[in-house]
Amino acid sequence: MFHPWRGDEWGQASNALGGLRLLVVGDGPGTPPDPNERAIDAMGAAVTRFLDGERSRFLANTTRILAGVAGIAPPGDDTHRMWKSIAFHQYVPRPPASDPSVPIPDHVWTAAASAFAAVIRGLEVECVLVLGRRLWARMPEGSAEALPTPPPPGIAVRTYPLVTDPAVTSPYQAIAVPVRHPSAVGGAWRQDRPALDWLVEAVRSERARIAALTAC
Repeated sequence: MFHPWRGDEWGQASNALGGLRLLVVGDGPGTPPDPNERAIDAMGAAVTRFLDGERSRFLANTTRILAGVAGIAPPGDDTHRMWKSIAFHQYVPRPPASDPSVPIPDHVWTAAASAFAAVIRGLEVECVLVLGRRLWARMPEGSAEALPTPPPPGIAVRTYPLVTDPAVTSPYQAIAVPVRHPSAVGGAWRQDRPALDWLVEAVRSERARIAALTAC
């Protein structure tokens, strides 16, 4: 299974995202990891270098997106805490060929979908940000049923169950939305703000729904 990178404050109630169990799903900082290095280690090293001052357009623009979830103006003094508060999963952590122009084979996408499902179950993810609509189009369809807070028009949403055993009835699900890819965000991160605001509110409503169900 592919292991996501997690910040030190992931899932904590006092984290910069108000306790959200947020998984960011993308294609990594833009350079293939060393063949001898695990994707989780490569991502952690890239984030550490970025927080230490190394320039990275991918990570800087991802920070702007995270600021939208946190409800603060980027980049601000909370950059370190925002990264400590999330988990990041490279959807296809191993490039199947050294040439980035070579299309990723279908079997790699199929394996990536299974790994993604295992990650959201293993981490008990509440919400997912998918970086880029091209990646969104290749991910499992999921559903958008039984959402306590319907999304506004124009916002794409999927839900993924945390329990997949058909014999088990479970209210737990992860809510996913796509945003612009960080390589193209620039100042356009504000255009994704309605989706981010809705996602935060949807998770709060989902928590209330689950609390009501489990209290019965």
